[in-house]
Amino acid sequence: YAPALPVISREFHVSSHAVKLSISIYLLGMTLPQLLLGPLSDTIGRKKIIVTGLLVSLIGGAMCYDALGMTMLNTGRFIQGLGAGAISLNARAIARDVFGNKQLLKVFAFIGTAISVAPALAPLIGGYLQHEYGWRVMFFCMAGMLFLIWLLVQCFLPETNQNAEKKAFSVRITLNNYRRLCLTKSFVINTLYGAMSFAIIMVYYTLSPHLLQVVYHMSVLHYSWSCVFVIVMLVLSRLLNVCLLRRLSSTRIILIGAALIWLAALFLSLVSLSTHASIEIILLSTAFIMFGIGLIVGNVMARAFKEVRDLAGSAAALYGTMQIVICAICTAIASHLP
Repeated sequence: YAPALPVISREFHVSSHAVKLSISIYLLGMTLPQLLLGPLSDTIGRKKIIVTGLLVSLIGGAMCYDALGMTMLNTGRFIQGLGAGAISLNARAIARDVFGNKQLLKVFAFIGTAISVAPALAPLIGGYLQHEYGWRVMFFCMAGMLFLIWLLVQCFLPETNQNAEKKAFSVRITLNNYRRLCLTKSFVINTLYGAMSFAIIMVYYTLSPHLLQVVYHMSVLHYSWSCVFVIVMLVLSRLLNVCLLRRLSSTRIILIGAALIWLAALFLSLVSLSTHASIEIILLSTAFIMFGIGLIVGNVMARAFKEVRDLAGSAAALYGTMQIVICAICTAIASHLP
């Protein structure tokens, strides 16, 4: 619903800053349940947590659809986030359950691509929905997608945690598991890399609707199609990443991605300081930044989970929490920037 942020601001008679904060509120909702639900999925299973999360997200989406003001919209987004947090952490945990270390790099490359491409593809769909039917229809379509996923999970997803229900949930054990993860250097470092990479994506989608539609007078459809640049670069970087893994170490690929991000961001900064940056320069710089992110997210995820297979649920929860907390802080700061 990023393309609709300026429209929602006008309809509810609130500032653009207030509407941008709804993204941070959603991310906050994603954060809160993860530290509890991750260890819980280790004891009762992944599937039960996913199904519950899908139903909670449906309730939040219904509230957003009927919202008459920012308070109700933010409440609905927060509830949506609670459900989404339960779903997303288990995607990583299931991958760790099923695949060995050699396969995990490729699997997390696909998951990392999905995490990166989804925020880029969503505004393209949302822009057309808003243009034809209005912003509320976006939440109706979200509900349809969630219901479809619920059917697929119920019919086709097996329980991947074979140790589920063999051990009782314990607060003491849970805290010890988190302590062990925080002391695992590779997990912490790679989680921070992944969190900052995802934060860059979300900051862009917090700022770009107002910047491109209001400041640069781009139509909602043109804005939606501008996201295609991001999608193409993320897909290309994923394909390149899979090829590079045959020749280079994941560490080398991560460094290449980081270098691309720094160079593109530095170029955009210098141009913006010296003159009024054109839309073409903004989009081209963003595309290279996203290309660099595509080389990072899957690799750091696989590296983070490599040494913690026996704590997949807790590791997924802590990974997701750190990722979303950093992302929420960055988007909240960005939403208040002039």
